[in-house]
Amino acid sequence: MDQIVASRLERQSVLARGNPPQLVVVIDEVVLRRPVGDGSVMAGQLAHLAAVADCEHVQVRVIPAESPWHTGLAGPFVLGRLPDGTELAYRQPVTRSGRDRSDRHR
Repeated sequence: MDQIVASRLERQSVLARGNPPQLVVVIDEVVLRRPVGDGSVMAGQLAHLAAVADCEHVQVRVIPAESPWHTGLAGPFVLGRLPDGTELAYRQPVTRSGRDRSDRHR
């Protein structure tokens, strides 16, 4: 578990470095409302999301719960633009357990 947390914190540190990338996060409203842990855990998670959303290079968008099915419900993906203008999309492979492969212990 410590390795998983360390890996995620390392990925997050990219947003705090000099010349950070633009980040647009699209979150389904249902995810924000689903209880995880107790109230203090949820409050901490939402406070962190709000703090990150205050960064100039970060946009957080929420898809209303009443919206119809959309492609994002099939799983997380990343859209990127390279310095030369090339655009790409990447979808993290997911195991049968629903965990993304980057979080597996080796």
